[in-house]
Amino acid sequence: MEKLTKLLKPKSEEEIIEIEKRGFLRNKGKWKFSISIKGPIERFEKDNNKNKLVKEIIKSIEDKKDDIKLIVNTSEFDDLVTILDDFKTLPNNPYDDNINSKINELYDWADFNCVWVESV
Repeated sequence: MEKLTKLLKPKSEEEIIEIEKRGFLRNKGKWKFSISIKGPIERFEKDNNKNKLVKEIIKSIEDKKDDIKLIVNTSEFDDLVTILDDFKTLPNNPYDDNINSKINELYDWADFNCVWVESV
């Protein structure tokens, strides 16, 4: 937790910009971190490619895993890994209900852990 405390107390404008690029949120109410799945959803609305949507959501989550580990407890991180693993099975079985169900699980997990999921 000391690492997180040090990280969230930047000394310069450049450090503030850097931590915000990584997804950390400062002065945003209950939200401590953000994950964006907006781009993948917008591209899906244009090309209707479910496999690509799922792969891009997986990448969005994987890109943030190390930082998310700093803000949630081990059990909650394990829950995120399970959701991520479930997403990884979807390209083999990409039905809308499965994708929507997994996205809803991500939203529920994120809400509980004060992580903002940016979408459309």
